[in-house]
Amino acid sequence: MVIVFEVAMRLFDLLQKESGVRESINALKENYNNYVGDVYMEIENACKEAKNRSYSLSLTGYSIGGWLAQIGGFFCLDSFKFSKVKIVAFDSPGCK
Repeated sequence: MVIVFEVAMRLFDLLQKESGVRESINALKENYNNYVGDVYMEIENACKEAKNRSYSLSLTGYSIGGWLAQIGGFFCLDSFKFSKVKIVAFDSPGCK
């Protein structure tokens, strides 16, 4: 089972808005809990389905979507004790 995380606005686009960097970062912070809450619920459902069907999960995303894939992988392992998960993140914030 493959899950792709996509966020409509890339961090680069967010920083380019005329509102300024501080306001753009604040907008990202305001949506943080929404993003993480949505990922938690989707990963919970995916882990249940994957366990029932004996599937593994692959999570992937680019930029903020990659960051959400990483968070989803953490939830798989920590919250749902599901270890059959692989994560491929492209250019996510904080990755080296």
